[in-house]
Amino acid sequence: MRKQARILWFVIIICMIGMVGISTGFEDMVAVVAEAAEAPAAPKASLKSGTYTLSKAKGITLSCTTKGATVYYSLNGAGYKKYTKKLSLTKNSTLKIYAVSGGKKSAVVTYTYKFKPKVTVSHAAGSYDEPLTVTLDTTLKNVKYYYTLDGSKPTKKSAAYTADGIWIDETATLRILAVKSGWNNQYLSMNYTIEIPERDYVSESILWDYTKKPYYKSLNKKEKEVYQELYDAALAHEESVYLADYQILYDDAFVIWQMMSWENPQLFWVNEMAGLGTVWDNGITCEFILGYNQTQEEAAKRQKKLEKVAAEWLAEATEEPNLFYFIKHVHDKMIRTTGKKVLNNDASLLAHVDSVFLDKVGHCASYSRTFMYLCQSIGLECIGVVGDADGDHMWNKVKLDGEWYNLDVTWDDEESSGTQRYAYDYFCLTDEEMIQDHVPLPTLRLDGMVADAEEYSITEGLGVPCYTDAKKAYKALIAQIASNYRKGELVTRIFYERSVAEPLGWLVYDNFYADLAVYEIYPKDIDYFYGWEQMEIGLIMP
Repeated sequence: MRKQARILWFVIIICMIGMVGISTGFEDMVAVVAEAAEAPAAPKASLKSGTYTLSKAKGITLSCTTKGATVYYSLNGAGYKKYTKKLSLTKNSTLKIYAVSGGKKSAVVTYTYKFKPKVTVSHAAGSYDEPLTVTLDTTLKNVKYYYTLDGSKPTKKSAAYTADGIWIDETATLRILAVKSGWNNQYLSMNYTIEIPERDYVSESILWDYTKKPYYKSLNKKEKEVYQELYDAALAHEESVYLADYQILYDDAFVIWQMMSWENPQLFWVNEMAGLGTVWDNGITCEFILGYNQTQEEAAKRQKKLEKVAAEWLAEATEEPNLFYFIKHVHDKMIRTTGKKVLNNDASLLAHVDSVFLDKVGHCASYSRTFMYLCQSIGLECIGVVGDADGDHMWNKVKLDGEWYNLDVTWDDEESSGTQRYAYDYFCLTDEEMIQDHVPLPTLRLDGMVADAEEYSITEGLGVPCYTDAKKAYKALIAQIASNYRKGELVTRIFYERSVAEPLGWLVYDNFYADLAVYEIYPKDIDYFYGWEQMEIGLIMP
């Protein structure tokens, strides 16, 4: 009995010890839970620290795994604020955050963000078969760009980007610096290989080599030396040239001055009509005073822009498959692009290539010089011819495949019913054709530039008939209009000799609508263009 009692007491004691242990572990667990409730988990940001390339402000959300905890944040050292909505970061930022729960604060977590502006470049790096105008864009505001084309690292002292873009006409490494206040600088590098395929009619440019130009080659030795003196002075924008040593009459010096201007369209600042001379009693020129339309500073600013536009025009024109279509492209491009202005007291300001390329206006002299500029740029001999064509006028002679042709883009720039049209009445004519209404100045040296070939005439080049009989021309016109109409084409053009123009016009006036009705074509009106050597009719259907 006593033994059993001792065993019972032993069991009771062991159980009591166990109860104490359980109680102690429970209290510890409660203490841990209480401690967790008092110290909330550290909050997190939705974006890790780092450097990011962005096209807009960056949105960031904050969160904490402790239920009911409140998150506080500080941006760039500012006082802490209670987090209530997504943050929008608009510049490089240091973000500090912590959470509060039950009056207790979590550890502070720091994030560091650096941003670079995202820039869109219009042309990917690679090989191109034509010059490029590279443009830069971004959706961000107040981003400035600087660039280099020689592979060097750009700085804020490098060339500044403008809305005109970056013109690249030869192989280059374009490096770009994009700058935005409060952001890291963004650097981009693009390698462009420009390999423009040359057509077999494209030769080395003679634009800046006057020794290969026809007027210069027509002069004798002394006259060439005077030409060179005048050219060099004009190129340098000098006020005058001393010519006494050449013993040349003023009238002869003035003719050379004019011919120099009429075959060097790149000297667009020259006013060939303003040349003056100081002469001795015997008429010999002592000093020749040059005339200019622009100061040297003004010309330098326009020249860079001019050369860019001219290169763009040339890149288009030299895509044509042969020389005929190159000439036609230049002819049509000028008419399509340029608005004519009649001569006035400020005519000299419209007389050069810069007025066409940059201002899109001009008169005969600027038309002629622009055509000359583009032809000489691919190695063609081309001059401006000045004379009488219903008044003072300037047109061109151009040498194509060894033969000379006359061309007047100004008189081919026609307008009918408010629409600018390409006439081809003066496209690559012979001297016999041109002399009917274009008479050159007798002082010009044109003896070696006889134009009697027809290979590059508009009809030969296009491979279309040139009618010599009005009735046959009219019959072909009606048949061609009907054929084009069935194919969905409403415009028809035919070509003919000048003697056909008037009688053909009367045939159209008297019979056109009735003869079209035979083909069951009933236009409500026609858009009618009638030239010396071609007629174009556009049907206006009900």
